[in-house]
Amino acid sequence: MSETANTLTQRYILYIAEQRVFARNARGKLIDLGVAEQADGGGKLGYTLDVAAENGATIAGSGFAAPVEALRDLAGKLDFTYLDQQFTSLPNRIEDERPIDLANAPQHAFTVDEFGDDKSGGASVSGGGAGNGGTPHIF
Repeated sequence: MSETANTLTQRYILYIAEQRVFARNARGKLIDLGVAEQADGGGKLGYTLDVAAENGATIAGSGFAAPVEALRDLAGKLDFTYLDQQFTSLPNRIEDERPIDLANAPQHAFTVDEFGDDKSGGASVSGGGAGNGGTPHIF
């Protein structure tokens, strides 16, 4: 008799656009997580999320040569609890009067296990990979 793992995963896509870090969940809600900016005058990219982790630590990273590198790093720091709290409390930016242009934004798709630390890196796209501006079908 074989046992199968009973895991539930949630899919997310991180974006960098308009000097901000955004996240989209599988239901299409888009939230603003924090700042993405060129740091230290050398053209390296960094990010800092607006809300700290549950333990009070700032979620940040710096020194990335490309936006996709920053998004991959960030995805490795996020867990289901943090993302669930943010998607519950933050407004849906899709409903903004001035829409955010994500069609050509760097993006990184990943999944998070609801019951543990397991994260799957999914796929990264530098600049729009969906062709029509929608979410790439990578899942």
